This record gives sequence, structure tokens and C-alpha cells, in this order.
Amino acid sequence: MLYLDIVKFHEVEFRYGYKICTQILDEIEREITHTIKQQRHLYLFSYFESRGGDDFVVYLVPGKNTHWNITEATEQWVIPMEERFNRRIKKLVNEKICLRSGLAQCVNEVGRSADYLLYGAVKEAFLLNKSEPDPNFFARRQEITHLIEEPEKYLKAAFQPIIETRSGEVFGFEALARIPGSACFNNIAELFPFAEKIGQLYPIETLCRRQAITSYPSIVQNKEKLFLNINPQILVDPEFASGHTRKLLSEKGLAPTDVVLEITERSAIEDFSTFRDALDHYRNQGYFIALDDVGAGYSSLQSVAELHPDFLKVDRSLIQGVNTDPIKWALLETFVTFSKRIGCRIIAEGVETEEEMRTVFQLGVDYIQGFFIAKPSFKRINLNPAVKGILDPIRRLKSIEQNTILSIVEPLPLFDAHTLVNAVETYFRKDQNQWLVGITEDSRLVGVMQRDRLFAALGTRYGVTLYLERNISILMDTNPLIVEDTTPLEVVSSLAMQRSGSQQYDGIIVANQRKPIGMISVANLIKTMSERQIQIARGANPLSGFPGKNILVRTYLEQKT
Repeated sequence: MLYLDIVKFHEVEFRYGYKICTQILDEIEREITHTIKQQRHLYLFSYFESRGGDDFVVYLVPGKNTHWNITEATEQWVIPMEERFNRRIKKLVNEKICLRSGLAQCVNEVGRSADYLLYGAVKEAFLLNKSEPDPNFFARRQEITHLIEEPEKYLKAAFQPIIETRSGEVFGFEALARIPGSACFNNIAELFPFAEKIGQLYPIETLCRRQAITSYPSIVQNKEKLFLNINPQILVDPEFASGHTRKLLSEKGLAPTDVVLEITERSAIEDFSTFRDALDHYRNQGYFIALDDVGAGYSSLQSVAELHPDFLKVDRSLIQGVNTDPIKWALLETFVTFSKRIGCRIIAEGVETEEEMRTVFQLGVDYIQGFFIAKPSFKRINLNPAVKGILDPIRRLKSIEQNTILSIVEPLPLFDAHTLVNAVETYFRKDQNQWLVGITEDSRLVGVMQRDRLFAALGTRYGVTLYLERNISILMDTNPLIVEDTTPLEVVSSLAMQRSGSQQYDGIIVANQRKPIGMISVANLIKTMSERQIQIARGANPLSGFPGKNILVRTYLEQKT
């Protein structure tokens, strides 16, 4: 079938007016009708219909007299008809009107109804009509058919390591599909848009995911995470939620907690509410969520705000040249501080040079991925030795100059969100030293309850009657300050002091991937910051006032001793 329309018809209408364009549409209908009658002997069946405006669909069923195949339809059918049509409208316009075509083939499939197949073919022809012409279309479509039928032969999974900056060790691997030996696709980035165009995105992504999970056991060590790329459209597909991925993970000795679903923004998320519900479904199973292409693509900042990811992967476009570009430097620094505030972690992807590596590490990103670390490979390979050389000295310096908040974390008692106010009140009365508790739901922190605020609420005229037998969630603070366990003390201090006056001295929650570890008090934070300043002052150069080498030398000797 051929999907036909007039190129830039709205411009033609603007130049010649509505009446002339109506006559043009009448003439094209006459020409299509005339062409079908003249060539009726070539086909078993031929028919056309108007889809409204300047859109038409022509149905052709080739017969034994058809002397050309489907790949030649544009040359044999559309171009000659366009020439005849332009001769018809010479009296109306003084320019050539061009037709654009989209060509699709409807092939019988076992178990599929004729209506379903026709609808799919018309939709495909429409999409091709509205996109740029692709001379390799049919060859590419045939290659995708072969790939779906024999994925083990045509599709492989490569893995690129993601390292943790704090330890320098491999945190996980991103699975990347590869099509070695492809004759029609230069790289995998060309495959997905084409598969989406012809309605084969779901089976292609399913096969890529299956190959990644199947190959991963030969790569993984020490429970490293597997990052799986997921298109937003796939995640809300009911078939994806059927549990096949979880079953395959189980067969390979993996669990959802070993997997990070990496949301690739190749297409916009149109309904965040529905999409967020889908994400919650997978989070409840144990999967982690990463948002890819942050800083590029479709509405990344809105996606962060709506989806609350566990990881943010900063796009290569912001990492490239970050060591020399003050704007990119400032943006990445902002993302790092922002991530600490919302309780997620930053992955800098696309790090390709030593200078970029040093810069992203110094700015405080949690994880690094890129060619400088290691290129994607079908087997586990060693990391670039230069990586350790960069991380080790800086990490030793940071351990002296920047204490992490883990050194001052205190235990945080946890209560379920459905716990009665009465039970929490009893707990506070029994433990006079406890002034803060965390409220969780499905192991994730959803709020906190301060001792003084609980008793203040109960101490009002009707407080006991109103609250005592209700769930603690009705009184909890749903917006406490939550920081990741890797956050430097200076950042925590700055975030604490930025709060409103009534909250400035509230407790600070320390978490790892949104799971609470403990809490710290502002008083303890201030005390630790003061001690740190004294420590730095002792090692300062008496003339310049800047930190000198004395503190490093002393610490090194103490470690040796």
C-alpha cells in the first residue's frame, strides 16, 4: 500500500488560497482513479481512499502481470502519476506540485486477523510517508526480521564498567547491544529508531535485554549492578510487566536488586502519572531506577522532578571538555549538589580523557563511566591503570581535608507509616534521649517525627482525641533534609543552613539509595566542622594561610606507625 500526500501542502494553500487547493485535491483524486483503471490488469485488486485533506491511501495486490516488485513501486507508480497530475493542474498553478509517498507491505501472519495486519501496514506506510526517504528501507527491514528470528546469530551484548569514585572499584556494568556484521546499520543507535518506525521496538528491546541478562553471569563479580537500557514506551507496555524479565533473572542467578533500569530518553514521556505508577511497580520488586541523558534530550529536569530516580547519568555532552568549560563545570557542580539534596547519585558518562576524569572526580560525582575507564567489551577486561593513579592520591587527600558524614551518624529508630501515634508517643516517653524517629513505607523513608512536634500536637486542646489512635503519617514531616552517605560535610552544612528558620536545627537524615542509614544533629555537625577547621589551621602555612603539606606528612607517618 502507498500512503500519499502533497509536500508542504499548507504552503501551497497559503499561496493560492482554499478554492484552488480544493480543485487540486479533486484533480489528484481523478488522476489516482484514472491510473488505477488504466493499470487494473496488473493487479489482483486495486483501490484507493481519501484519509482527509491531502492524504490518500492506495491498496495494490500484485498479480502475475505485475512486472515490478514492491521496492520499485515509487519509481513505477508514483513518479509517472505525479507527472500526469502536474499536467492536469497547469491551468491552476504555475509551479510543480510534488507527492510524497510511504510504502508498506502487508504480509499474512499466522494468528493475526486481516484487519490487524491492514491497520499495521497503513500505520507503517503513514510513518514512512512523514519521515525522510530511506533507500535501504526494505534491506533494513529484512535484516531486523533475521535478527528477531535468530538473535543468537545477529545480536550480542557488550558491557562497559561503571566505577565508584570512593573506592575505585567496579560498581556495575551497562549492557550495550551490538550487531556485529550488520550490512544495513552502521551502529546500534540506528537500529532502535528504525525498529520503532516499523513497529518492532518491543521485540528488539526484549531480545537486547535477554541477551544482556544471559551474558552477564560471565562478566559479574561481587554482586555488581547490571544497568539495562529501557525505552519509556516499553516500560508502560503491559507485556513488559508480565514478569518475563524477572523470571529470566532468576534463571541466571540474579535478582531485581542486582538490576538498574536505565530510562533512556529516546522519546518524550507524555503521561508522567502513568509512567510513575509503572516505575513504582518495578521499585516495589527491588529494581533501582536511573535516568539517562540528564542535561540533554526530552525534558530531563521534569523527568528528575517527576520520577525520583536513584541515579542520574549526566550526558556526555556536558562531560566533554568539562575541564576547560566554566559553564559545563558549573552545571555539573550544580547537579552534584542537587543530587545530594534529593537523595540520588550522579554518574558521569562519556569520560574519555584524563583531564575530564580528574575534573568530574574533584567535583564530587559518585560514579564514572567512559572510554578512559574501559571501552565496552564482550568479556570482562581490566580497567585503565591510570584510573587508580588519579583516584588514590586524591582520595587520601579528601580523607584528611573532608570528613564524610558517616563519621558522625547516629542510629535512627524506624517506624512503619501505619504505626499508631500512640505507639510512637509511648516510645518517646520511655527513651527520653531520643528526639527523632524515621517513618518508612516499603523500606523507604517517607518522613520523620520530631519528639517536640509530636508532643506539641498532642498538647493542643483536642490533640489526644484527634491524633492518638491515628497513623503516625498524619503528623510526620514529609520533607526532611535527606543526604546521601557520600556527601561532604561542607555540603551538608550548607544545605542545613539553607532551610527555613523553623527547620534550621532539625535533624538530618543520612541515606544510601533512599534507604535510611541514620541521622545527625546540627549541633554535632557544627562541632565536627569546627574541629576540622582547627585541624586545617594547624597545618596551614603561617604566611599564606593556605593548607600546607604538614598535615599530609603527619597523617602519612601516623598511618605508617
